Amino acid sequence: MRNIFKHLFFIVVLMCVSNHAQALENITIATGEYPPFASKSLKHFGFTSQIVKEAFAKAGYDVQFKFVPWKRALESTKLLKYDATSFWFVAEDKQKVFHYSDAIFEEKTVFFHLRTTVLPDWKKLADLSKFRFGATRGYSYTKEFWQAGKNGVLKIEEASSDKTNFKKLLKERIDIFPSGIVVGYGILNQSFDNLMVNKLTYHPKILRSSTTHVLFPKNAPKSQKLVKAFNEGLLKLRIEGLYDKYEDDLMSGRYKK
Repeated sequence: MRNIFKHLFFIVVLMCVSNHAQALENITIATGEYPPFASKSLKHFGFTSQIVKEAFAKAGYDVQFKFVPWKRALESTKLLKYDATSFWFVAEDKQKVFHYSDAIFEEKTVFFHLRTTVLPDWKKLADLSKFRFGATRGYSYTKEFWQAGKNGVLKIEEASSDKTNFKKLLKERIDIFPSGIVVGYGILNQSFDNLMVNKLTYHPKILRSSTTHVLFPKNAPKSQKLVKAFNEGLLKLRIEGLYDKYEDDLMSGRYKK
């Protein structure tokens, strides 16, 4: 009799697990390398990826991430190859074609430079016209930044990744590289030794302070439903204190494998 009850118990457990798995709807989100927020090499694929996955899980969705170059992530999601793309700063051109989720995180973008490079207390970007700028292809930065490059006010040289730009900065092939403070030091500490990291600093003036979001294509029928689901799940993470825990993990470097 006891064995019968054991078997019945395991059958019930398996049915519950199976039903739970079937209840979760699969969605695919395109993202890119932007440690410590998102990276294939990090625990849970990084802070933002964990927030996104668990917020959606609260709402009954199972997220699969596809890591691709950022520009491809955006363009492919526009073409509905993916359900959404995570994560992006607010930009006017993107707001025309994507629904924005509630804010995930606020990041401050500053100008990194060698300690031996003296930057003036600039008021406008033109004040930095004598310096060589690096930029990562596909990033938003600010409209004024890219316009200054287009008009020849700034000398901007694009590269495929933040890591490449930091390498160029350390080799003095560029003078300035704009990056988020958390992201910048996350990449530096992951990719370079302390001696190299200590050669760099950043100017205290903030280029941009912006929130990051999940983007959902407006031409996809289920996008509005997914935005609502994600926002509700994100709110639950905050109420339950999980968001604060993950943010502490972010600041403490606990996403490194």
